[in-house]
Amino acid sequence: MGIACLGCVLVSGCPSRTEAHTPIVLGLIAYQGIPFGSTTGSATVQAAQLAADEVNRAGGLLLRDGTRRHIKLAIEQCAPTPEAALASAYRLINQEDVAAIVGPHWSREALPVADVAERSHIPLIATGSTHPKLTEGRKYIFRIPFTDALQGQVLATFARTDLDARRGAVLYDASDPYMTNLTVIFARVFEENGGRMVATETYTPDAHTDFTAQLRRIARQKPDVLLLPNLTEDAVLQARQARKLGLTATLLGSDMWNTDAITQDLDGSFFTKPERFQPDRFAALDAAFERNFKSKPGTEAVETYDAFGLLFAAIRFTGEANPESIRRGLYDMGPYPGVTGPIDYTTDGSPARNLTVLEVRDVQAVPRRTLPEGTRP
Repeated sequence: MGIACLGCVLVSGCPSRTEAHTPIVLGLIAYQGIPFGSTTGSATVQAAQLAADEVNRAGGLLLRDGTRRHIKLAIEQCAPTPEAALASAYRLINQEDVAAIVGPHWSREALPVADVAERSHIPLIATGSTHPKLTEGRKYIFRIPFTDALQGQVLATFARTDLDARRGAVLYDASDPYMTNLTVIFARVFEENGGRMVATETYTPDAHTDFTAQLRRIARQKPDVLLLPNLTEDAVLQARQARKLGLTATLLGSDMWNTDAITQDLDGSFFTKPERFQPDRFAALDAAFERNFKSKPGTEAVETYDAFGLLFAAIRFTGEANPESIRRGLYDMGPYPGVTGPIDYTTDGSPARNLTVLEVRDVQAVPRRTLPEGTRP
């Protein structure tokens, strides 16, 4: 299989002529050529550049030995596949000699890359991966968002308590470990809370335009809720086809749903997203994005910006910029005041996080409930 991947190195800010110290090289794995038109790749690159530029304009990071070192970004933009992400990780570690890595965003790529980073003793912060296994038993792997253990629990509990659903069904992409794992957690919690899963249907990415057969089988079971933890464009098609078949179940989605891509087909549905951003910090980041890129920072950009902020804070805390010191700093420095809220790594690389349930009304995602800060499953 050919790997479509473009590797490049960008230097954010330039040391003065008198600066004799080598820069701190930090890696980013961002997506390129995503077929469904997501801005995940370009937005994460912009967020990384913005974060590094802010540090470099301030003179770099002051280390314990009294030197100041600038940040150099080693950026790998690759296809959204595990193979391409792995190739990027190997280049960053073996050729660029990075002190830490940010990304990949999704669990499908982050899980195998985390294996490589852990074996290489290179700290890695995954910006969007919610799969519980990402950080289990690992010392060098961290994440920004909540885990699917929490997301699946919240969705299932919300279905039973808020929606009074008794019969549940699910249709998901069986090739994606994120969707598979979230489905298992949802079904377990839903049934533990007194519900009954009456239908489980799957599909694969090579056949994701006609879901009629699966939806017809689901409709025969008359579920009260139908979980669609899939990409937004898949969920839109599935919702449209479900309604044509007369399926009246309330639709549930996950953090895979993109608020900018929802349509009227999803009106009346509910889905989960990370906690609402800290207003003041987000306003400053939003203004910087508008000033520098004439665009708005989406969730992926905000999570990337926070990931680099965490690395900078860890380096400041320890006064050293090697991988082991960065790893130690992430654990020991205490809560980091991120745009996504406070981030604190205590027992492992999964921080306690907030989670918001959104309701789609008139093609707008409206917050329905936010869990209290510090919630864990």
